[in-house]
Amino acid sequence: MNNLLKVMFAALSLIAPLGCTSVQVEPIPGMAVTPNPRGGPNVPVYQVGIQQPTRAGIPFAKLTNRLGSDVGAETTLFAFGSKGSELGADFVVVIDAQAYNAGSITTYYGMGISGTQPVNQTAYTALACMYAPVRLGINLDNDSKLSDIQPGSCFEGTPARIGDRLLSIGGYRTTSDRFALYRALAEGRPGQSMEVELVDGGQNVKRITVYPRAND
Repeated sequence: MNNLLKVMFAALSLIAPLGCTSVQVEPIPGMAVTPNPRGGPNVPVYQVGIQQPTRAGIPFAKLTNRLGSDVGAETTLFAFGSKGSELGADFVVVIDAQAYNAGSITTYYGMGISGTQPVNQTAYTALACMYAPVRLGINLDNDSKLSDIQPGSCFEGTPARIGDRLLSIGGYRTTSDRFALYRALAEGRPGQSMEVELVDGGQNVKRITVYPRAND
């Protein structure tokens, strides 16, 4: 009976943390957006590399959940969607998933025999986003270089070229502010001018004016 109680206690100690799907919220400095609750139980959840939102978004809060893998990926994504809805986000984008060791558990097999095994879980990171009022129709790589100019982009017909590095947009310097692009998107209005500064591979600086379109 003593061994049976040990087995039950070990099982309960494992189940309790795994059933927790709480999501932590960390506001992004300077990116406070007044949320407009949409009223739905969940918002769309996208996963980078698997799905992408079809409309440009502005991240305003980072979401984390350190108890994901053992409760199932679907449960984790649902938790992100629920929290996004609570915050008034339009959608949530999962940007990272890192495996980590959350400790270990000892299982008793009886007859004085026991075994210890690690408890592996996944730390997920996501961004709660609001739809931006405008779209630029460009993609940037990790070095802030233009990797794509989409058809219909406000950058079409300008001196901007694939491979140019974005230096500033809408008065925000991308070299010193990693949220510069999002700040410019948040303040942009359809048809209104936006000043852009780029530099090409030959270190030639280009200053252009674009007129973003509505993000619809």
